[in-house]
Amino acid sequence: MPLPQSQVITFRWRLRSQTIIARSRERIRQKQFFVELKRRKVYRVAVAYIVVAWVLIQVATQVSPYLEIPTWPVRLLIFAVALGFPIAVILAWAYDITPAGIVRTADAPAPSRPLPRRRPCPRKASQFCPSLI
Repeated sequence: MPLPQSQVITFRWRLRSQTIIARSRERIRQKQFFVELKRRKVYRVAVAYIVVAWVLIQVATQVSPYLEIPTWPVRLLIFAVALGFPIAVILAWAYDITPAGIVRTADAPAPSRPLPRRRPCPRKASQFCPSLI
């Protein structure tokens, strides 16, 4: 027996609203993940690691011909740097370096109240660009 049209529309609306809610929850989780990365200073460690690794590789590749070093140590250095990056990021997530020494990063406290909703900011560029023309 087919459903009345009003029930079909209600079902479709509920299904659509549930998918919208699920997508917004996923976006919130992703945003919280990136906020947690920033709080644990993982970005800082990743950038510092990349800069230092780049400098080490550049020095090794520039100096090795003059010192008549074979190519395999430079390749080994590049391989070790590539393997060390995920390890450095994982350790940055788990530990903090403080004046008291290396300590385990504390979990983020649960918010006592929900975070306030941000109002969308107006598109300043779209308002500014027509004035240039």
